[in-house]
Amino acid sequence: MARKRGLKMIPKTQRSASRIFNDASREILTRCEDLSNRTASWIYIAMHHPGASVPFLHFASRRIRKEAPDELAKIHQEVSSMMKLLKRADRTHSLEQEREKLEAHRMAAEAVKQAEEANKQAAEASDRATRAELESERLRRELEARNKIFYSMYGNPAQDSVARE
Repeated sequence: MARKRGLKMIPKTQRSASRIFNDASREILTRCEDLSNRTASWIYIAMHHPGASVPFLHFASRRIRKEAPDELAKIHQEVSSMMKLLKRADRTHSLEQEREKLEAHRMAAEAVKQAEEANKQAAEASDRATRAELESERLRRELEARNKIFYSMYGNPAQDSVARE
């Protein structure tokens, strides 16, 4: 869509840019609300300023809120994530660097989760091995006790076969 008016001068300071953004955004949101009410149109608009200290501004028409509340919530969450990413990136001057950092944090959290799960499985395996070792020792002692009883009643067959030869 072609512009009807020429662009205005770019402000020289961050302070004046913030003031212009606050004034103009209020006017834009008011016009969007008026347009959506008069035309029953679907309107969603979101805006943010790099120097802002408050969350991004947004407007969703009554019709969108009524007809597609779940989709609106998803879109709003995506826009919120994007605005946060842009704000962080503006501060670090590198959107790609910020994406990589967020991905690295996500991967680190996943690695920690996997390590915790592996440690848990290792501890369970160690417990099972300890129980098996104790059970093996108990069975060995039980077998020795049975052999002693057997030998006391019938003699030691290994010694008897050596004595016969």
